[in-house]
Amino acid sequence: MSHTVLIAAGAGDAALRELLIRALDEPDITVIPKINTESALAYIRATPPDFIVASVTLAADAKSAVDPGGGILFCEAARAICPAPMALVTS
Repeated sequence: MSHTVLIAAGAGDAALRELLIRALDEPDITVIPKINTESALAYIRATPPDFIVASVTLAADAKSAVDPGGGILFCEAARAICPAPMALVTS
């Protein structure tokens, strides 16, 4: 059985995102990296993942600065549309 993991980690957390991608490199896991809330929520609405990992610092969209509480706001918005388990991480 294949599982999909969405990783929402912004440009400032590139090293964290790459670490998570390498850690989840398994044949039965598909990793979907997104770099801001807007793109991650759009993906979740179209294709709900099995698990969500979000960085604490996450920008709202491609034109916004990193928000120190952006990951928490993202998790609240994601929870409203997707029942997948979530992990909030920081580098």
